[in-house]
Amino acid sequence: MIFDKGFQVSLFSRIADVGKILEGLYGCPQDIEGVVKDGLIYVVQSRPQI
Repeated sequence: MIFDKGFQVSLFSRIADVGKILEGLYGCPQDIEGVVKDGLIYVVQSRPQI
């Protein structure tokens, strides 16, 4: 990940998309915890960001 700039940009873009989706669902910015495994993003916890 550190050396593969394309992978970095793709992964961070997908994580940002997840953040936008959750913010839209909950109506406010979220503090999100999750994991990426086999190319899939799993959200473990989401709570309002204070």
